Amino acid sequence: MQIEATRRNGRSSPLDEVLVEQAMHVGFVGCPLETSLRTVAALMAEHRVHCVVGFGDIADGDIRLWGLVSDIDVVSALAAGEDDASAGAVASTEVVTVSPFESVRRAAELMRDHEVSHLLVLNGASDRPIGVISSLDVMRISTDACS
Repeated sequence: MQIEATRRNGRSSPLDEVLVEQAMHVGFVGCPLETSLRTVAALMAEHRVHCVVGFGDIADGDIRLWGLVSDIDVVSALAAGEDDASAGAVASTEVVTVSPFESVRRAAELMRDHEVSHLLVLNGASDRPIGVISSLDVMRISTDACS
């Protein structure tokens, strides 16, 4: 992907030009709140992702989000001896969301402001989750521009 940078405060910034939809992972891995952390870890390894969406009720195909479980949440809980903890017990309940049509810079600002490393990407028309963007995705856009 070739990135055309813009000038911001005298510096080039590809984060203003690339949209979230171009950098995000389409789709997401989800699990019920009762899922054990070991199962969450297995899901992350199987799908090669760093977070899982924990959800509550599913009514008429509509998922009620509850939180995001990151790899750091899993490692921290297991290291603390919480072997029997569930996804719901360790999930970040402040799910920060972003539109696929926002800039990657805006996604990075949201991550910084809320001190999270993953944002759930919502379809603007339906507010349904369509993917995830992570701090690693933001870094990839930044480093691609340098090469």
